Amino acid sequence: MRLLLATDDDALRRRLTDDLDRHWYCADIVLTRCQLTLALTEDEWGALLVGPSFEGQVVCTLLGVLKSKLADVPVVALLGERDHVGAALDAGADDAMTVPPDIDELMARLRALDRRRIGGTDSLLATDAVAIDLAACCAVVGKQRIPLMRREFQILKHLITHAGRPVSTRSLHDNVYGWGKDIASNALHVHIHNLRRKLPAGVIVTARGVGFMVHARCGALARTPR
Repeated sequence: MRLLLATDDDALRRRLTDDLDRHWYCADIVLTRCQLTLALTEDEWGALLVGPSFEGQVVCTLLGVLKSKLADVPVVALLGERDHVGAALDAGADDAMTVPPDIDELMARLRALDRRRIGGTDSLLATDAVAIDLAACCAVVGKQRIPLMRREFQILKHLITHAGRPVSTRSLHDNVYGWGKDIASNALHVHIHNLRRKLPAGVIVTARGVGFMVHARCGALARTPR
């Protein structure tokens, strides 16, 4: 899941960025309203983490202003001690936590958002051929659990989230590395090659001229994640 982080709190921003990175989440940072609006308009996000204030506006007010931009982006509101969870949810947040958030609880809530995006009910996101365990960060084929490296897990997770639809190379790159990373031009393809060696043949399909995909469950319609 690629996350967007918007907060005026420098210490919170640094802490969350480090914690999310340790838990294999890609988090990009915006510092201005213009950057936030542009990011929400042009890129795909697994969730927006915002608050307790951003550019001097409290999170509930900001959510009201940005309502039209947030239709397809789950929002986790980060609240100050005097903020109310109910007010944040009524303003449009999908979830809310008081800062500083307990990192284990935040990870569990982000996994819940992952499941909700594709209709899952437990820690597994699954197709007919392969699943990933969000909590254990591994692939599952039948009864076998397959350890994955960080980038392999991020790639497979993004493909399963979009199962049944081709995912562009650019989309994969952005969701694995985020903005502004100096990455070798073939790095993504190296990780996909290594991932394919760990999985049964044919799980990851090349969509010529587009990118890659995994097939959805038989009989299931491809869903567009929130």
